[in-house]
Amino acid sequence: MKRLFLLFTVSLLSSAASAQMEGNTKQECTRRCLSADLDDSKRFALAAYNEKLKQIRAKKEAETDPAKRKELEESEKDQLDRRDEDQENFCRKICAPLRDE
Repeated sequence: MKRLFLLFTVSLLSSAASAQMEGNTKQECTRRCLSADLDDSKRFALAAYNEKLKQIRAKKEAETDPAKRKELEESEKDQLDRRDEDQENFCRKICAPLRDE
């Protein structure tokens, strides 16, 4: 998990840094940071998240047991939630030094 978070942090550094420079306030910085393109598979952390999601979705497609499919759907949702939470935490940290307004 630490490795995934580190990769995620590195991958968003460029977009977050530009968000911090362009935004004058925490709110603007956070908005710009969170609007970063999450589908960019060239970013290491997003590629890691996307790879896990791809595996979960492939298992879900092949699964015929409804209980197992539901378990895989929940796993997919958890993975998406983790990705979003990691991005939000990163953006909060990057934008913390800026003033509130």
